[in-house]
Amino acid sequence: MKYPPQLLKFLLFKLPVRCRKIIKIMIDLFIIPVSCVLSFWLRFEWVIDAEYIHSFLIFMGQTLIMSSLAFQIFGAYSEMWVYWSFRDLKRLIYIHTGIVGVIYIVNSLFHFYALPRSIYVLYWVLAVVFLSSFRMAARLLMIVPSNSENHRRRILIVGAGESGEMLARQILNHPDLHSRVMGFLDDDPVKINRTIHGLKVFGNIESLPAVVPDKEIDEIIIAIPSANSKQMQRIVEFCEKVKVPFKTTPGLHELVRGEVSYRDIRQVRIEDLLGREPYVIDHERLHRLLSGKTIMVTGAAGSIGSELCRQIQRFNPKMIVAIDKDETRLFYLYNEMKHICHFHPIVMQLQNTDKLSHIFKILGPQIIFHAAAYKHVPCMEWYPDEAIVNNFEPTITLANMANEYKIEKFIQISTDKAVNPVNMMGVSKRLCELYIKHFTELGRKGFIVVRFGNVIGSQGSVFRIFEKQIQLRQPITITHPRMERYFMSIVEACSLVLEAASLGKAGCTFLLNMGEPIKILNLAKQMIYLSGLEPEKDVPIIFSDLRPGEKLGEKLWYDSEIREKTENPKIYKVLSNGKLHSNFKKIAFDIIKDAHQLKYKTMIEKINQLIPEYNQSLSE
Repeated sequence: MKYPPQLLKFLLFKLPVRCRKIIKIMIDLFIIPVSCVLSFWLRFEWVIDAEYIHSFLIFMGQTLIMSSLAFQIFGAYSEMWVYWSFRDLKRLIYIHTGIVGVIYIVNSLFHFYALPRSIYVLYWVLAVVFLSSFRMAARLLMIVPSNSENHRRRILIVGAGESGEMLARQILNHPDLHSRVMGFLDDDPVKINRTIHGLKVFGNIESLPAVVPDKEIDEIIIAIPSANSKQMQRIVEFCEKVKVPFKTTPGLHELVRGEVSYRDIRQVRIEDLLGREPYVIDHERLHRLLSGKTIMVTGAAGSIGSELCRQIQRFNPKMIVAIDKDETRLFYLYNEMKHICHFHPIVMQLQNTDKLSHIFKILGPQIIFHAAAYKHVPCMEWYPDEAIVNNFEPTITLANMANEYKIEKFIQISTDKAVNPVNMMGVSKRLCELYIKHFTELGRKGFIVVRFGNVIGSQGSVFRIFEKQIQLRQPITITHPRMERYFMSIVEACSLVLEAASLGKAGCTFLLNMGEPIKILNLAKQMIYLSGLEPEKDVPIIFSDLRPGEKLGEKLWYDSEIREKTENPKIYKVLSNGKLHSNFKKIAFDIIKDAHQLKYKTMIEKINQLIPEYNQSLSE
């Protein structure tokens, strides 16, 4: 048997929509006559004179008819009372003011009956109060804890700002979430001991270890979308100490319309702790660069290439020509993009000069983002010929084609491994940089290099390897305790690549500001903690020797290069005074020829001529 509150909840919120609408109409048809009766009683001091009985009945009939029509016309019964708000109250006031005003004007013109003006005022006040009170009571009914309160998750929200308030309100308004907000924590001293929706701000974030056991918290939600990496690291450290599950709202760049929704709550990811200060992109300039143009992206099925396609489509290009040899991933990307832009996927090897020339003639690309490359250092050490054939040779083919067809801009994606390279992957990317520089020395315009470090979560990245090892409780293998790398999110890297393309002029090399390098050991430990485990106890960490072609750390620029600031603080312009080898082009083609013929020794000798700092031999 349902108790009265439960029965009312069932009638107002659980029945089919049509049934609920009928019940709402019946409630209003009860409230309006009651308001009429009370308005007459109050005016005549609880006794209605016989001479006004006829006027009373006509007035009540008018209010019932007019209210029913007005509420239907203005959609008052389409409102969801569980979300009834001040905005709905204003609409109710406007509607009822109109109803009373029309009745008064009609009666004044046609003299249906005579009533004191105070009756109209009293009725208006009582009707608005009763109608709004019942709607607000219905909303409160859904918020008031039920008998199952003890079975709800007890939630502590870190962050008592706009996002925290929005999140708390959603939880309060949705009992079906089976959650109960116990209060907030916030470092703002002004907010401490204040209340939001009746929920107390207990203290600052440092008080978390004391509040969690005291309030028997089951889950912590971090609701600070603007938090930078240091702030997130500090909060997560406190959360890890109390051994309670914790989640977070998305960051500012992930939010849709800047609004926080409970359904967007997710696990804290390593990207949240490695994130950086918010970056600002000049959308107007990017729109001028990309809008209405045919954009070619190579390596489009990869992590960087696919994200470039996603971001480019926002600027309304005429067409995106997406090239990759991985037909499966390219097919998935096509299915994702085909409904939002003119997306033209092409499966091919970039070394195919005839096919590439045909594409340039038919599709006419105006801007090229060249992201296609093999990226795994150990694999390229095993097969050095593939590093040259797959990374360097296609760059020569594509850049020559771009030069021949007078392409507006050619953006070469490079890596920090191209700086003082010690492995074939880095060598191949350095050769690509030098070939782009070759066009600059020839006075060609529009050739740009953008260099940056590792991206978080790319295909085959250390993050995915660690995630798999943690999931399987396998030991995490790190080559050296002092190993460190630069990291950036894929989204940020691609945004800054586009920004650099809009900044770049002839022969520019741009360097993305990667922040501070991160120790791989600390990264592994943090990922273990975020999985609710403990390093060594649950997931061992073991060390091995450096692999062939590996360095303890990477550099982002040569000592001989000069960094200059640009309009965007996240992007540097790199200047180099060095000149290419006098016979650069011939040696470059000889290197490719040797790679095809598997003449590793002579290939490396020629590489050493173009990149003296490499200084390796076949035996090494």
